[in-house]
Amino acid sequence: MPLPTAPTSTTIATEALRKFGITTPNSTQIQRAINYGLETVKDDLWLRARKWKSLQLVDYIPTVVGISKYQVPTTFLEVLSANLFDGPSRATLASVGGLTTLTLASGENAASVGALIAITAGTGIKQVGQIKTWNSGTKVITLAEELSTLPIAGDAYLIVNSQLPLEVQKITYHDDILYPFQQLRPSIIYHYSDDTQGDIFTDTLPDQVYMIRLRFYANVQNIDLSGALYPTLLRLWKRIFIQGIFVWILEDNSDDRYDKQLIKYEMMVKTLVAREVDGVNLSNFQREVAD
Repeated sequence: MPLPTAPTSTTIATEALRKFGITTPNSTQIQRAINYGLETVKDDLWLRARKWKSLQLVDYIPTVVGISKYQVPTTFLEVLSANLFDGPSRATLASVGGLTTLTLASGENAASVGALIAITAGTGIKQVGQIKTWNSGTKVITLAEELSTLPIAGDAYLIVNSQLPLEVQKITYHDDILYPFQQLRPSIIYHYSDDTQGDIFTDTLPDQVYMIRLRFYANVQNIDLSGALYPTLLRLWKRIFIQGIFVWILEDNSDDRYDKQLIKYEMMVKTLVAREVDGVNLSNFQREVAD
């Protein structure tokens, strides 16, 4: 069975304009609905809640020996959890055969099936894959899934056999550390409580290259329009976006339908919050929204 056509900003804005009564909207009308109507809905959702389940992302941050400050992604809003990847071997790739085939250093003997390999520097930086096969003679590994960016020979890697939980604390607690400049394996990261600052800090100066796995909530206002998450959101939240833009158009045109359609939009948002936001009790939001 063929999959339904994935919605886009254009198709969503077009449908909202059609609901308003413009059967064949022109490009100027569509673009304005995207630039202002859709952005208004995104701003509204950001104000309603922060911990949207569909906005959980993962980023990998390689540490640098002696450096405690690291930049988080531009979409970062709030930390969900953090782990420090460590392992017995740090070296550089001898060669690359493809997105799933890597040749490790000639002296490598710590790799094993099921372990992770983290690319900590070079062209393929900030990627992690699980080892599916390992040939100890040729030093060739194959990965369970393709990497998104092709590494090159000379890229640094870490064979990961442990993931250590990192305690997450507010940035203000960083000021209480008596000896923040010791070179040790980090055990805590500090972050700002929102996205006003794009940095995290470790409690020590890393003594080796590790890989931090940062699970976080993304800011719906800053989602990369060309990334993989944006089309997913348009698909999952399509009805909310269409109704929200429709309400924005009604208000923009002082239309008498505004109050009624706003109530419908509010109920749709409450239902979405109940389903999508961590910590919200779904039993409190059982009312169905009529079409």
